[in-house]
Amino acid sequence: MAKTKKRRSAGGGDNDKLQPLRRALATNRWGDAVRIGGAFRNTPLWDSMCYCFGKKLVALRDANDTESLKTLFHFMDKNVSLKNIGEGKFIWLTQMTKACDDCLKFVVEYKIALMARDYLQSLPKDTAISAYVKRDVHFYFALAALRMGDIEGAIAGYNEVWQMDERLTIRAKTFSNLLFAAQNLDFSDEDLFAMHLVYNKFFADISPYEYDMPRFKAQVAERVHGGGKIRIGYISPDFREHVVIKFICGLFAFYDKEKFEIYAYSTAEREKDTVTEWISERCKKFADISRMTIDEAAKFIHDDGIDILVDFAGHTANNPLPIMAYKPAPIQITGVGYMSTTGLSAVDYIISDKFIEPPEFGGKYLTEKPLYLTSHFSYSFYKDEPPMPGGAPCLKRGFVTFGSFNKYNKFTDEMLLAWRDILRQTKGAKLLLKAFGFDEPDFSQLVKERLARLGYDLDAVIIEGASTNYMSRYLDVDIALDTYPYTGGTTTCDALYMGVPVVSRYGKRRNTRFGLGILGNMGLLSLTADNVEDYVTFAVGLANDTALLDGLHKNLRRMFAQSPVGNARRYVDEMQKKYMEILGFSVV
Repeated sequence: MAKTKKRRSAGGGDNDKLQPLRRALATNRWGDAVRIGGAFRNTPLWDSMCYCFGKKLVALRDANDTESLKTLFHFMDKNVSLKNIGEGKFIWLTQMTKACDDCLKFVVEYKIALMARDYLQSLPKDTAISAYVKRDVHFYFALAALRMGDIEGAIAGYNEVWQMDERLTIRAKTFSNLLFAAQNLDFSDEDLFAMHLVYNKFFADISPYEYDMPRFKAQVAERVHGGGKIRIGYISPDFREHVVIKFICGLFAFYDKEKFEIYAYSTAEREKDTVTEWISERCKKFADISRMTIDEAAKFIHDDGIDILVDFAGHTANNPLPIMAYKPAPIQITGVGYMSTTGLSAVDYIISDKFIEPPEFGGKYLTEKPLYLTSHFSYSFYKDEPPMPGGAPCLKRGFVTFGSFNKYNKFTDEMLLAWRDILRQTKGAKLLLKAFGFDEPDFSQLVKERLARLGYDLDAVIIEGASTNYMSRYLDVDIALDTYPYTGGTTTCDALYMGVPVVSRYGKRRNTRFGLGILGNMGLLSLTADNVEDYVTFAVGLANDTALLDGLHKNLRRMFAQSPVGNARRYVDEMQKKYMEILGFSVV
């Protein structure tokens, strides 16, 4: 009888070779760990060795052991036994940055990413560092910088990445990140528009699908008159638990099933959830195209014979714009998830309203034609609604609480100074700042130090991290303060729905006017200002008129529901009429 070869146990062979490294890491002998790890370069065990370091980094990160992370970097910096020491150092630095990001240690992440970026820039230009390592250093710095409010640093980092990587998908993704970050700064219309036009140039060498539009429209008309339906495709990375769902769920819940059939294409690099299931149940077809190449995804959509393809992401993360550059549908629309033009010549229309894009502006800084609805936004819930608001909290507490639940990267010094002045002019007032990352002690301390430099009385400021029950927290806020130039969309609607009036500033630039669009459609233009002085005056005046404030708290939910922003059925009906008009049908 032949003997069966025994499998090597998990502790033997290659695994045994890594045991000295594991022991060194377990006992925090960083010098030994780096020396042992360096010996595995250019061997089949290199990836396994990196995994060992990564696992240790996760443990250090979970323990918030900043000093050990710095010590590990020190030994990597000084250990002469590492081959190509510079590159080895950066590999571990980017591992550290990733580790911090995964466990929400944002301040540590930023410091390490900044350390890596500065060290890279200090090296002689002829230092042998591979392009992908340089790219990772700049990319992770940009990611960390944006989260910490270092917008200039983020833009500079993304600018480095897209120019050093020739792969179309990486260039497009990184430049989208750059454009998204740029929304936080007060660029002129001309400069921001010019930046978006650069994006279109990335796709100069692709071959988009072409259409005979008169023939296409005739074919759609023949299909519809024969009892067929118009095929609408929705494409987004956010068919999941995400703020965008509040603005798009009506399009899936209330569409005319006699005239339209809905296709949804997900570009999300995430697992499905209950929202994904809810949407897929309401579509003729739901497809995850996130693992396809952009040309494969474009062909997949084109083969479905979509008449109108609508993008909900713009230049946000995992967006489908590179797919849309191939023009997989004869008519393409963008809107809702992003605040500016796409810059893509392949996109035909951008959803707008008269407040966000006044007709007299002439669409000067858009590559798309404005598609005018009564309201650019439609806000609703696909499941349980939050609790009903009551009266103004200040009547019970004896002081006014202002609040902002926007992301920290939107907090410019100009807005923080305006909020400081509002507090100074409102006796006994408090300011509640609630944002992602603020529950990290290092992060909240950094925010406090910034506020102190700007002259705040820190006893008047409450800093909280984001939470799943944040809607209920609005019940403790009297007045919400919008950010500028990157204004709120979801946060503004959230506050108003919870009975909290929002004071918003706007300019001529499109992305500064979302608060104006929402409040204008509710008949609350008196809460909007086109300059910072009026912004402060309006907020202080409202705080001092407690009767008006209490009345708004008691009536805003009803006002919101009756407005174009809160009427999802009306919004869907308008959108469907626009689809019909674009396709050449007469609409009553």
